[in-house]
Amino acid sequence: MTMEMLNHLIFAFLCLAALAVLVQSQSQSETSWYTDKRTGINYTSDATFTDAGVSYNISREFNGDAALEQRFLNVRSFPEGKRNCYTLKPARGNIKFLIRASFMYANYDDQGNLPSFDLFLGAQLWDSVDFEDASTIVTKEIIHMPQTNYVYVCLVNTSSGTPFMSSLELRPLLNSTYPTQSGSLLLYLRLDVGSTTNETIRYNDDVYDRVWSPYNRPEWTPIITSLSVDTTGNQFQAPSAVMKTAVIPANGSNSLTLNWETSDNTSQYYVYLYFAELQQDQVNNQTRQQYIYTNGKLWYDGPFLPNYLAAATLYSTTPVTELQFSINKTEESPLPPILNALEIYKVKEFTQLLTNQQDDKDKDLFLLELPVSVSKPAPVQSETTYVQPVQSSQQNLVVHASIPEEEDPPSTPTTQKITHPLQVYSRKKGPVSQPVHTQSSDPNLMTDEKYIDIGASFYFLILLCVKIPGDAIMNIKTNYGVKRSSWQGDPCAPKVLLWQGLNCSYDDYNPPRIISLNLSSSGIDGQITAYISDLTSIQIL
Repeated sequence: MTMEMLNHLIFAFLCLAALAVLVQSQSQSETSWYTDKRTGINYTSDATFTDAGVSYNISREFNGDAALEQRFLNVRSFPEGKRNCYTLKPARGNIKFLIRASFMYANYDDQGNLPSFDLFLGAQLWDSVDFEDASTIVTKEIIHMPQTNYVYVCLVNTSSGTPFMSSLELRPLLNSTYPTQSGSLLLYLRLDVGSTTNETIRYNDDVYDRVWSPYNRPEWTPIITSLSVDTTGNQFQAPSAVMKTAVIPANGSNSLTLNWETSDNTSQYYVYLYFAELQQDQVNNQTRQQYIYTNGKLWYDGPFLPNYLAAATLYSTTPVTELQFSINKTEESPLPPILNALEIYKVKEFTQLLTNQQDDKDKDLFLLELPVSVSKPAPVQSETTYVQPVQSSQQNLVVHASIPEEEDPPSTPTTQKITHPLQVYSRKKGPVSQPVHTQSSDPNLMTDEKYIDIGASFYFLILLCVKIPGDAIMNIKTNYGVKRSSWQGDPCAPKVLLWQGLNCSYDDYNPPRIISLNLSSSGIDGQITAYISDLTSIQIL
């Protein structure tokens, strides 16, 4: 196979007053775009998000699979340099993101040698990427709130083969979802329990574009309803397609048991259990009641009663170190325990401080909002509502349950053009707590053009960041067209990957700052850019 210069990694601009990105391979021109057949999301070139790499088609022996998603038909390979990065620039503000990177080798280089390399987020190891065989799809996913105005996703060569990328996705989340005491969350498991198909579920069933994998066990009996499950009052918004299936114990057992072996006893995990009653005994008016235990201790001071066709999420605000759960029916319950879905995340601490982002003088952020015509617009977000989370005395457990609306939703979409920070509203009187949102799936409420809909997950919106604090060195790089291979990712961190020509100050308590800049041998000429003055800690130039 011959190497082709392909414009790799397609980006969909999907916003919640921020930039959400999907990166995917495509052998078309830099200005090309296409719509994903499954999700209806538009994709365009990644030419402005990375300075390096060469694109390849995967080997013909793999691209004949009709079930293979288009994003895996090409890869961007990075044969040069120690670190190669994508630089993503969301809108200003503390916004929580789901970030997902996917890799499929598929013998794109005709070498037949499976590579191994490191994946960095910011200046620190996110995870290592290894393959069982050439057709293996490796996915790394994390929920993360960036420290700075930039999100750096980097591939680091470990001398075990050439790093490459198949797809990279960035999705905005509500900041109130997936709370932690500290750190980010690496996806450990996300399971569609009781699924009767072998298919994954994602956007547009899931407004956050989480990917739910089917899961069953021989000791479980799947149950399903043809009716929709209401998730509108639940901020986690597990899709109805996931919640309408569940499991109960087989053979008359009174317990559902969940056990996973962990690699060590120091790692910490957050667990999210999803429940909805799918069976209703209108004759005998029977109610399902269950106790939930973790590691042999009562996790929720129940009993917990799932509501009929209404989603509830149970999660702890403190992490656990063992993954042993049991859901038991109470002595009074005429029905066995039930479980619809679950998520487990591993805590990942990012302790490496990134380059000080206030070297630049305080400038304003300008956002240019343009409605973009799309072939299949994002679903319209209806009015924002709130529910009061129920606090359990057991291990700081929190329950978020769907509740009926106090009035019918509006018959027309409540679409509102907004800029960050996100404004939310409540129909309910009195104090409000964590926001949850109602999602309308009525196709009649869709038009050809959309601005931001409050709380929705995907928006076709262009944001133009004219000037952001902390852009000094990036503006210098752009102004002079510096093409040094090391000028990728964070300028000062980690120290072993410091940009060529820079020196930075380091200590244990403060972010590193640029103190010297040497642009000689960069082949540049012309006037000294005013951006140099924005490096307020510079000592040597």
